[in-house]
Amino acid sequence: MTCPFFLDTPEMKAFTNDFYSRNKLYPGDLALDFYISTLSLLKAIQKAGTTDTDAVIAAYETLTVNTPVGTISYNGL
Repeated sequence: MTCPFFLDTPEMKAFTNDFYSRNKLYPGDLALDFYISTLSLLKAIQKAGTTDTDAVIAAYETLTVNTPVGTISYNGL
C-alpha cells in the first residue's frame, strides 16, 4: 500500500499533519498501515469491552472503522 497523499480528505490531511508535527517527517506507507491496524485493534477492544482474545476476535467479525483512507469493514470468514 502506498501512502495516499493524493487523498484530499480532512482525515488524511489531519493524519499527515499530526504525524509530521510529531516526527518532522511525512508518514510512509507502513506508518499508515500500522496506524490503521492499531486503530482497528483499539476499536475491537473497545467494542468487546475486554482484551480477552476470543471476545476481541468476535468483535472484529462485525467491526467498522473510520480511517484516514476511508471506512474499513471487517466481516467474519
